[in-house]
Amino acid sequence: MPRHRASLALIAALLPAIGTSLLPAQDLPVRADSVVLGIADTVIVAGNEKTKTYVILDEMSMKAGSRVTADAIEYDRNRIYSLGLFTS
Repeated sequence: MPRHRASLALIAALLPAIGTSLLPAQDLPVRADSVVLGIADTVIVAGNEKTKTYVILDEMSMKAGSRVTADAIEYDRNRIYSLGLFTS
């Protein structure tokens, strides 16, 4: 399974536990290179003990109301790991 699909599956599995979910991507335009999976309702940083939450959020391009794509998830994941504070 490609890493972005595994990351997406993990995110989708964890969302109900924190009381949120991906909104359906009905009627949203779809680019050939990145399928819109939904709209981010809320962005929550959990389990972080290495840095301040705002440091992680500042690295992320996705915000509440952003379109969620596998490319966006992978991009944000790489930006967060590039801080050098976490291991994959």
